Amino acid sequence: PAQSDGGFTGSKPGQHAWGGAAVTTLVGTPNSDIEDGEIIPGAPPAQLYDLKADRNQTKNVYYEHPDVTQKMAAAIKKAKQEADSSKSPATKPRAAESANAGGSPLAKYDIFEPVGNLRYSFESGELDGWKITEGKLGEPVTTVPSLTNRKDLPFARHGSHHLSSLVEGNDKPLTDLQTGVVQSPAFKLTGDKVAFLVAGGYHEKDLFVALVDADSGEVLMKTGGSKDPRMRRIEWDVSKWKGQTVRFEVVDRITGGWGHLNVDDFSAQGELVSAPSKPEPKARKMPAKADVSTQASRPAAEKPNIVVIFADDLGYGDLGCYGAKYPTPVLDQMAAEGFRSTDMISAANVCTPSRAALLTGRYPSRAGLPTYRIRGKKEHYGLHPDELTIAELLKPAGYRSLAVGKWHIGFLMEGAHPMDQGFDEYFGLPYNYTTSHDPWNQAIFRDREMIEENVKFPTITPRYNEEVVQFIKDHPKDEPFFIYMAHQIAHTPIVPGKAFLGKSKEGKYADFVTELDHSVGQVLQALRDHDLDDDTLVVFLADNGHHGKVGSGGPLAGSKYTTMEGGHRVPGIFRWPGKIPAGKVSDATLTSMDLLPLFCDLAGVELPKDRTIDGKNIRNVLVGQSDESPHEFLYYYNGFNLQAVRKGNWKLHLPRTAADQPYWGAVSVKRSFVKLDQPFLVNLETDIGEKYNVAADNPEVVSTLLNEAKRIRAEIGDVGQTGSDQRALWRNELSKL
Repeated sequence: PAQSDGGFTGSKPGQHAWGGAAVTTLVGTPNSDIEDGEIIPGAPPAQLYDLKADRNQTKNVYYEHPDVTQKMAAAIKKAKQEADSSKSPATKPRAAESANAGGSPLAKYDIFEPVGNLRYSFESGELDGWKITEGKLGEPVTTVPSLTNRKDLPFARHGSHHLSSLVEGNDKPLTDLQTGVVQSPAFKLTGDKVAFLVAGGYHEKDLFVALVDADSGEVLMKTGGSKDPRMRRIEWDVSKWKGQTVRFEVVDRITGGWGHLNVDDFSAQGELVSAPSKPEPKARKMPAKADVSTQASRPAAEKPNIVVIFADDLGYGDLGCYGAKYPTPVLDQMAAEGFRSTDMISAANVCTPSRAALLTGRYPSRAGLPTYRIRGKKEHYGLHPDELTIAELLKPAGYRSLAVGKWHIGFLMEGAHPMDQGFDEYFGLPYNYTTSHDPWNQAIFRDREMIEENVKFPTITPRYNEEVVQFIKDHPKDEPFFIYMAHQIAHTPIVPGKAFLGKSKEGKYADFVTELDHSVGQVLQALRDHDLDDDTLVVFLADNGHHGKVGSGGPLAGSKYTTMEGGHRVPGIFRWPGKIPAGKVSDATLTSMDLLPLFCDLAGVELPKDRTIDGKNIRNVLVGQSDESPHEFLYYYNGFNLQAVRKGNWKLHLPRTAADQPYWGAVSVKRSFVKLDQPFLVNLETDIGEKYNVAADNPEVVSTLLNEAKRIRAEIGDVGQTGSDQRALWRNELSKL
């Protein structure tokens, strides 16, 4: 509807609607209707896109095809009229249900007759054999005192014991800030129909009742609620699955809002079967790589535990071993006992794409996430469910995976959550910690459940430490694990814990980094305490360069948000006693994307063959068998914009305009090459500060790098150009807390 009204029906006058094309892909394009956040004079009243030629919707061709515009406008008008004329009271089944709904969907639902011999009515006030597999689920409606006289709330008030997803809170009469999934016992279908009652449910992707295959978790049928406070009877024809072992599943993965589900009276003709002791959550369907689950891998004793400690906005010059004025004794010792890279390149210069690249081993544009959420919007981009992460690939090799800390690649959306991306456990903040934006930016989550709001920032790092240390303590020694610990440090706010204030004697930011160093020490000590030190590879690196206002890039020019070395080159330290020689300092160019193929090699897992993995296996470099970089070329993207190509020490900055810059280009930190009219070639071996253009003296190098830029644009895209192997941005609408 927003698009049919021109895409300008945002919540404020002149604001682009959520239903319109992504603002970040429109700005600066030939037919952009947005400039400086406002609709430009003479902008077309709607957007028309040729999806065959322009899948990312970057060029509005409204004025170029008036005949198509007129036909489509007429079709939209007709569809609206038909929709308006077909509206009826809530007793009319929705299209998704009408084929299977039987009888009057609202009348006499309290005397609902089961369709078979199995019935779950929750009249006892208990789950009656069902199990909670995620989060929490509420009590039967009539047992919640605060619901007794609340006629303004949209859940069934006409029956007896309907199970609700709303729960009582300690300090609130009612709360819906949780998620929950419940599953029935498994049963073999012997009849042709199943039935149940459901009410509520305004987000069908996040709130639904399903019939699932008990073995694979595949959803066979599903529906949302009635979109009505009253219960509706749903009756499904399931004859095609007769003889199959199935279970009912109720999914409530939305926090906030008032459309939560109430359910009751599930019934089927079936035979109960022995169920596993702990039902598994619905498995995500993976692409052709699915056969990785059957791969033979190394024996458990030969697989190292793997810990990745990922700092946020930490500059290349912010550690003692990289030239900081203050010591970072733990990390300095870790480098002395292992491998320190002087040329570790992050695949992106901001938080979200750098995380996507590390976890998938792919350039952000190839993985579909070269940007992060649009400021001021309540919708997020997320890592596509079909992308494969380190955690997913290690799982068939027996690894249990824990993600702790800042996720920032989609959280409150099905498919992008850490536990949808292969992690078995999650603890942390979904995004940056802020006090001026979304409420969940100050909230701690465990798995899918918010467990604390309004968290004080200085308490966060100690809680991350406790979580990782406890995981190491509790994990069976004969099973490998993967820990991804993504810190809030050194991103703003710069608020070190009380114990670290003044400790560095170099200011608050240095104190902050000192706290980060101490945290690394906690993890390393836990490994020693549990005799896991020699069996564990620990990797420390940062997501991108320093912020610009704080932090140091050392000898590097630029900072976060730029494609100068200061935006992409980060500290990189690897430690594995007895396997990685101590004291190695390497100039070989490595990337954060190299972690995925390295870890797969160590676990004996084959890389997926159905996609390009941009990272390379750097095992030989780490153990001292090679001093050569495995990368012939590296590509420096700023959002969608390819801004530099590198081969060895030659780095060519490509021409660009201000309009090519991503929206974070407006952040007020020192910029370099915001505009560039001609190619700018530097030799990083002699000019690490990228000051001198030597393009005129090296025409062959310029030609080689320009040709490579042309090739990679065709493959993974650029502003105004969609690559052949570029995944489109993926987003799901989020609930509002």
